[in-house]
Amino acid sequence: MLGSFVPGSIDPSITPDPGAGKWNTESYSADTLAFREAFFQFWLEAVVLIGDDAVKHMYHYFENDGADYTIDLEGMVAEVPTAKLLFEREVASAKLYVEGLAQGPFTFTSRRASNGYNGQHENRNWFFAIGGYSVWAKGTGVVSRDAAGRRSYEMRLEYKFFDRYNWDGGKSVTLFGVKITDKFMGRMHREGMAQEFNCYGSLTRVYKWDVGKPLTLVASGSGGR
Repeated sequence: MLGSFVPGSIDPSITPDPGAGKWNTESYSADTLAFREAFFQFWLEAVVLIGDDAVKHMYHYFENDGADYTIDLEGMVAEVPTAKLLFEREVASAKLYVEGLAQGPFTFTSRRASNGYNGQHENRNWFFAIGGYSVWAKGTGVVSRDAAGRRSYEMRLEYKFFDRYNWDGGKSVTLFGVKITDKFMGRMHREGMAQEFNCYGSLTRVYKWDVGKPLTLVASGSGGR
């Protein structure tokens, strides 16, 4: 775990999924046009079927501009057990890294991103909203010593998220009486009626602790890129 971080603030490199292919390279088809029209007519009903974040992300897909999207990372970490565990492991790893540094201020970042996956058995909403994703952390902090030489620590940690919203295999759901697969949804990107986009998210935590003691949370916040 001590090798999980390196000095500095440069984000690790991430390679997005290949996606469904090139945008707007195929002709419209009747079934995809019908589904898109039904979605905009009944999207509130879809919230009940697959969840609010899943519908928000699909709505943005159909807005068809490819603009970056900021997800509710706080919500995902709170609602998906494996996402919460991945975040907690990153915090624990950062704590160990900080405790191994010399006195003074510093910056650090993850050596590489970690991969997570929101399983349908954990949370149906986040399974259809995101599925697989990448996360990493970066931070700043100070190591101090009191007159007796006892060390104390302060750390501001930013937990960052990235995923490419696309339909490249593995999911299906029945909406409006139609079984919707990744293959079906990916066609809409190639047909130019929807567009894949980058998802970003971040949350921040500020911690203080003394040597041999657990973390004390002193501030928190959320953001996008």
